[in-house]
Amino acid sequence: VLLLYLFGILVLSHTKSLVSYVSLSLLVMFWAITFVWNVVCSLPHTLGASSKVPGNPTCVCLGFVVFLVGFIIETLADVQKWQFKQQGNDTFCHVGLWAYSQHPNYFGDVLIVLGFYLLNVSSLVSSNAISSSSSSSSWSSSLSFGLLWLQQNQGAILSLLAPIFTWMLLYGQAVGSITNASSLARAKYGHDPKYALYESTVPLVIPNLFHKFNYHHPHEE
Repeated sequence: VLLLYLFGILVLSHTKSLVSYVSLSLLVMFWAITFVWNVVCSLPHTLGASSKVPGNPTCVCLGFVVFLVGFIIETLADVQKWQFKQQGNDTFCHVGLWAYSQHPNYFGDVLIVLGFYLLNVSSLVSSNAISSSSSSSSWSSSLSFGLLWLQQNQGAILSLLAPIFTWMLLYGQAVGSITNASSLARAKYGHDPKYALYESTVPLVIPNLFHKFNYHHPHEE
């Protein structure tokens, strides 16, 4: 959809490039990362669906709860930020969940992917290594047992890339190592002492439920 939109801009504006709208290199990098992210995040479900091992009900329920909490956090954060901007505020969003985390939507996304992993991981873990180690004396070495476990649980280990990659990607965006969103925010709100305090006291991604951002102007009583 985005590519069609940009192509439409190119045709309708009769420009020779999209440089004035978006950097081509950034566009390619965005789609490349998006493609890899989708493939990696689908690993728990793809591998779990192909497994013949029944899932553990406790692990499945835990995964569903984590997914649901993440979905609620991500949705609520987006709604709160949208409502904040709709009220005509020209400053950064610091209300609701945004008072506990600078990027609560990222935290929700991580929980969603982690929930998918927990939903499927029990069907990817094999108990053969454990049973064979207890019934056979040939696996006396802990190193040998570890190698056997890794071999028989490749799916569970591989699917763990989903939450790890999601965390690295979103945390990289939050700190500004992947996108320039953080530097743009500083350029836009850096003059505001409230933003300086917010940036230095509010956690970047993982919320601190015991600390809510509350700014009082020095001249206020």
